[in-house]
Amino acid sequence: MKKLVLSVGGLIVALVMVAGCGDDSTGDCTPNDHTSCMQDVTYWMDSCGSQGTVAEICDCGCNVDFTGCDQNCSCTVDCSGRDCGDDGCGGSCGTCTTGEVCTTAGQCIVCTPDCAGRECGDNGCEGICGTCDTGETCNTAGQCVSCTPDCTGKDCGDDGCGGSCGDCTGSDQCSAAGTCEAAVSDTLSFECTVPYILDDAQVADINYMTSHFSHLIQEYCIVGAYDGFDINAFPEKMFYGSHDAGNTLKLTQISMGASPTLEPQWSVKVEFTPDTDFVTGASWTAAVGGLNPPEAIVGLILHLGGSNVCLKAIGTTGTFNVVSAVDSTAIEGGSFTLTGQVQLTDPWDFLDYCSSTPPELPCCS
Repeated sequence: MKKLVLSVGGLIVALVMVAGCGDDSTGDCTPNDHTSCMQDVTYWMDSCGSQGTVAEICDCGCNVDFTGCDQNCSCTVDCSGRDCGDDGCGGSCGTCTTGEVCTTAGQCIVCTPDCAGRECGDNGCEGICGTCDTGETCNTAGQCVSCTPDCTGKDCGDDGCGGSCGDCTGSDQCSAAGTCEAAVSDTLSFECTVPYILDDAQVADINYMTSHFSHLIQEYCIVGAYDGFDINAFPEKMFYGSHDAGNTLKLTQISMGASPTLEPQWSVKVEFTPDTDFVTGASWTAAVGGLNPPEAIVGLILHLGGSNVCLKAIGTTGTFNVVSAVDSTAIEGGSFTLTGQVQLTDPWDFLDYCSSTPPELPCCS
């Protein structure tokens, strides 16, 4: 009879094996038949279960089935500021209680799913109200409608049904016409569909935005480079529209670092007024200064960590065009598609503008 003692998580387990024809005393055991990991060391085991020589010292401990070393040393668990969700290594930072949902920012919030009148799309609580059949797409009202993808004359961009006509390679960018073109330095190109107009009082709350409006997060719809930096060269993004009490329409796109920190790197902010002019065929000219219809203000903001931000560039020339609009005058629940291109310049070229900028958003030095 042979007894093998294993230590698993501090619990000593004695396995008693009856020696039969496989007893190593008969010489019938196959050496180095398999491995077993104990106390951060992997050993060779023969076919009869006897421990042999050391196969490997484990830097990260044993794997879950104690057959060898855990190979995930390159992953560092990070739950800082998170109460739930992924820890960055396939594990969990915790679970939420009944009636709560975990946001993409790792916060548990009380949320009641709302699918009233909706058969698809977001339920407001990080879930969905349903999916559409092949050949259908979910519109902004949460209804499945027939849709035929159309990529005629397009190499990239939206196919009109929520899919893609392709991606550009290298540093090329997708134009508003759906063709891949060489990136133009110090220029922003727009092809943005804003499915909802949101409460401006909430847009600064990232947890609120990601938990209630995750369907607004999409591929970069504002692309470009400034001063040699590609503002889209980051893995995460967020795009949304809002309107404030003064009925100024705002578009915001944030380029963020990887999960789980999601630290903003660049953001683009665009403002138009008045919002009720968002009808098909309307256009705005980028201009420096106050909002005087038909003008728009464009700002490229550099995030330096935490709340430390500065205005890196402003739009001076260029035009925005509304190519489609659905219930845009209704404000809540409306949508519009905006295209255009804006040339950027250093805000210090307009000294008066930088001098009058509020202290919370100074011009970058």
